[in-house]
Amino acid sequence: MKYYIGIDGGGTKTRGVLADENLKVIKSANGLSTNPLAIGFELSAQRLLSIIKKISGNKAVEFCVLGIAGVGRKKHADLLLKTIKRLSARDKFILPPLKILTDLEITFEGAFDGKPGTLLIAGTGSVLFSKNSNNNIIRVGGYGRLIGDEGSGFSIGQKVLASISKSIDGRMPRTQLSDYFLKKFNITDIHSLISLVNSKGFNIAELAKIVLTRAEKKDKECIRILNEEISELILHIRALIKRNKTDKINLSLSGNLLATSNYYSKKLKAEISKQFPGIKIVKAKYPPEIGAVLIAKKFSP
Repeated sequence: MKYYIGIDGGGTKTRGVLADENLKVIKSANGLSTNPLAIGFELSAQRLLSIIKKISGNKAVEFCVLGIAGVGRKKHADLLLKTIKRLSARDKFILPPLKILTDLEITFEGAFDGKPGTLLIAGTGSVLFSKNSNNNIIRVGGYGRLIGDEGSGFSIGQKVLASISKSIDGRMPRTQLSDYFLKKFNITDIHSLISLVNSKGFNIAELAKIVLTRAEKKDKECIRILNEEISELILHIRALIKRNKTDKINLSLSGNLLATSNYYSKKLKAEISKQFPGIKIVKAKYPPEIGAVLIAKKFSP
């Protein structure tokens, strides 16, 4: 029996699995964010190496594939790989053959098992990725939080902070969201808000969880924010259809905002069905970490 490691490293959490050639998971481990652009290459490498050690056990691993957010540029993937190898040598740990890809690549592989399809991811970041039967690839969005990532947890979090700051200084009335936020985080003025946002460990994207929860309770400001972000994701899809010249699309939704049933995912699905009748929303065949295992099997001799 041959064994493979697949790791899905995102901006919020990381999951790794050891699986056999039949995709049966033998061992798994979870961890924190491993996006090197967000937490640094050294810490990212430490966390990834820790997961590899935990799930390897005494198995001879044929190949290991890491799908990591923030390594879309080759120099970043190369630096992360170099750092992991340096740390493993320091620890006298023998690494299996290893390849670093983007989290997008392994998520797409898992969703469609290598076949044509379209993937919309909305987690910490966002991107729309499509591949047709001729292997032509179209990408919409996914340019990072400083340029875009509309519809993502980070974008939602930014809008939360903008709404709170406007409520504090009187540019807009207080809302249910602002009252809840100020109490939860003990915010008394704009200075304490700035201190919170700049404090160590504060994750803007995590604010999306508050918005999702409160939207279910009919919080009008949270619903407004989510509806705006849904409109941005609809623009992604509209741009893809225009470039692809067809709306006959199999679409899989991924990322922690869309993979669960909540106001955001349900409203987005309803809007897609209403505006794009040719789109069929399909369930991912495998999760991203198994997508990484599928790719590992291809790389293995």
